[in-house]
Formats: sequence, C-alpha cells, structure tokens
Amino acid sequence: MATLNAVISLRLSFQIKGGGAHWPNAEDIRRLRAVAKRYRARAVVLAEWVKASHQKFYTLGKDGSDPKRAWKEVDPGVIFF
Repeated sequence: MATLNAVISLRLSFQIKGGGAHWPNAEDIRRLRAVAKRYRARAVVLAEWVKASHQKFYTLGKDGSDPKRAWKEVDPGVIFF
C-alpha cells in the first residue's frame, strides 16, 4: 500500500494515499485510531492524491463499521487553519 503516516505538531494524524493505493480497511482504521489516541491527535486525516488529477482530504468519523463510509470529505482550510 503506497501510504505514509505522520503525526505533526498540529496534533493531526495523517494517512496519505497516493496513486492506486487502497482505502484503509477496518484493521488500518483501528491502528489509525490507536495512533491518534496515543498522540492525542484532534483528528485523523486521510489525504488522497492522484497525480495531475486531484487531491482530497477526509477526516475519520466515529462510525468505523464500514471503512469506506468512515471517512468524510473535508475542506483543507478546516484542517489547517
């Protein structure tokens, strides 16, 4: 899976998905929640990047029963400002 994890000083936990990487599955989501809890992150953010096409940002919601529906698209301005 072509992804990168990072916890930065804004206390956000990032999962970066590039190219043809699959969406995080239920096990990945459990791991991301554990990392966020450990570092007291205020949000878990998934950044999707497709070269020469688009970039989108999603935050992990409370419902993790369906990995695809667990992510809510969000405006980057909400995350970084």
